[in-house]
Amino acid sequence: MYYDSTLSKLNNKSREFRKIKKKRENLDDLIFYETSIIEMDSIINLVNMSDENRIDFFTAYIANLKEEMKKSEKKNNNLGSSNSVNSSIDSESALFYFYNSTAVAYGKNDFKNRWGDRRLEDNWRWSVTKARVEKNNTQNKETLLNQDSIFSVDYYIGLIPNDNVKIDSLNEKRNDAYFRLGSIYKDQFEEFQISNDRLFELLENNPSENLIPPTKYFIYKNFLSLNTPSKAKEFKEDIILNHGNSKYAQILLDPNAASKEKQNSSEIYQNLYLDFNNQRYSEVIEKCDRYILDFNGEPIVTKFEFLKALAIARVYGFKEYKKALSFIKLNYSSTSEGKEAERILDEVLPLVKNDKFVSKNLSNNYKIVYKFDSSSSSINKQTNELKKYIDNVDYLDLTVSEDFYNNIITFVVVHGLKSYDGSLGLAERLENSIDIQAKSFFVISTENYKTIQIHKNLDKFEK
Repeated sequence: MYYDSTLSKLNNKSREFRKIKKKRENLDDLIFYETSIIEMDSIINLVNMSDENRIDFFTAYIANLKEEMKKSEKKNNNLGSSNSVNSSIDSESALFYFYNSTAVAYGKNDFKNRWGDRRLEDNWRWSVTKARVEKNNTQNKETLLNQDSIFSVDYYIGLIPNDNVKIDSLNEKRNDAYFRLGSIYKDQFEEFQISNDRLFELLENNPSENLIPPTKYFIYKNFLSLNTPSKAKEFKEDIILNHGNSKYAQILLDPNAASKEKQNSSEIYQNLYLDFNNQRYSEVIEKCDRYILDFNGEPIVTKFEFLKALAIARVYGFKEYKKALSFIKLNYSSTSEGKEAERILDEVLPLVKNDKFVSKNLSNNYKIVYKFDSSSSSINKQTNELKKYIDNVDYLDLTVSEDFYNNIITFVVVHGLKSYDGSLGLAERLENSIDIQAKSFFVISTENYKTIQIHKNLDKFEK
């Protein structure tokens, strides 16, 4: 609230505005991860409780819940009288009931409890249809079931994860949240002591091996910033002794290694981007996963995450791309990649979410698509033969490309045709003129080709 009010008073082109705006945006990440660790710590505490302690815990919780519900019920009943409503609002707003938002909220709730959902129509008290009665009966039954559940110890105990895979995943997410909080407090807010508090908690939670060296290195840097060189020295020696093969040990042994590492990460990213442009999408995903771990805690990680999301879109399609972007938006919201992920989710994906095909005759642009196994040695040869033939077709402006579809299928595509029948005619001429080595081919409009590439639903198109 303080930052928001300050921003409203500053010139949005000033340095102060940019500085405070950045801090305000960083708070979003902080709030997200702090909330996450509170939730995950509470679940893990329940996982680690004995059966007796769980029963005691939820018995006390239910007793408290019943007490709160009684208080709420009493308050609702009191608000039913005009005197109690008037006593809860100031003299100025008491002139008219609807000026008080609290009174209105309680009024709506009381009406719904008494009458259920009613349409705004004449004779509303008697306008209860059979369907509405059945709906209300169903809702009442569900309410009774929900009340039975929320007052049952067994109900809550049944919600506690007991599968080792789920518990391990929860631990992993919690530790990642602690690490990110340590990084945010250190780098974005310069709260070095709070950063160390989070990082020490992480080390006590049995983190995965790849998180330990960067965590200790961040603690070492924090101690230097807190003017406690003796403690910093302990962690420096620990990293060199116990994690000698890590890049953090190399940085501590060679001060120039940090700048070399930064230069190396930039070069790695550029090479990966070249792989992406050359349609080596599966390799890009695999390498990004490795480099995200290697460069954990460094700004370059968000670039690897975003490139990985783009490669996922090419291999797995719309749904998996959306998941990858949502992950970036939630975990890197203050970075440029996080903001771009949010923009794509809000503005771009809604425009292409429709996976339905349009009629084949409702287009002015078509393609002939030849299907090959991705491992086939004939793809390049077929592409070259098609290009050679098409170069001699003067009256059409055609092009040929090799297009990735997924890890199993590669397309060789003839682009630039203007009619469906004309495309079929050219395909027949090509079959009679050159050696077509594809498993099969099909003619498709540009719009439908875009759909199968975005949603990876070739099987539906072929039906």
